[in-house]
Amino acid sequence: MSILNHDDLAILQKSELFANIDPQEIDHLCTCFQGKIITYKKLETIFSTNQEISQIGLVLDGSIHVERLGYDGKRHLITSLTQGDLFAESLAGTLKNTYNLTVVSNTDSRILFFEYDFVLKSCEIGCRSHSQILVNLIQFLSNRNVFLQEKLTYITQPSLEEKLLLYLSSMAIRQHSTYFTIPFNRQELADFLNADRSAVSACLSRLKEKGILDTYKNQFHFLKDPHHFFD
Repeated sequence: MSILNHDDLAILQKSELFANIDPQEIDHLCTCFQGKIITYKKLETIFSTNQEISQIGLVLDGSIHVERLGYDGKRHLITSLTQGDLFAESLAGTLKNTYNLTVVSNTDSRILFFEYDFVLKSCEIGCRSHSQILVNLIQFLSNRNVFLQEKLTYITQPSLEEKLLLYLSSMAIRQHSTYFTIPFNRQELADFLNADRSAVSACLSRLKEKGILDTYKNQFHFLKDPHHFFD
């Protein structure tokens, strides 16, 4: 019996993991991979640091935060993930099964889990859809590596203003508009950039006073060409 409803199938069709796979094959693959759906409450922990895991997660509903705990117990936001996004994929194909990050449900959420072993091992008949999943997973891992390299570039800028401008301008360019949104509130943005929330708010206010950008919550408008900040 299928574990997926119609809306779930529509989400998976749009996800990177199931790209270029016939819709009728998706439900079969979820069964083949021994998929299961678990519901989490807001702020409930999905994976704990140093927990041994054997699964890849895919967000069906809600949003989650992937975090790293500092030596002082402070949480540092790595990324925020929403519908269709994967997590814990970094352990796929490795000999290590201990996850060194914490995953928390930022809202009420529904997560689809797959067992690594069933995803990575070709099925007995060597179906094209399973082969495509492996291609998609490799592509996803490459894209995630690029994201982490970009984040490293943001947080290693010498000043908070430069961190903010580089991150915000990259988001504007990615969305092909001087009007754009980010997936973070102020506290989450500060955590993402390893900065203090009040300092981030003060810096954004200065950028607004300089006529560089306007902002309202997680919505931004560059008053100058964002490409300028990459020159």
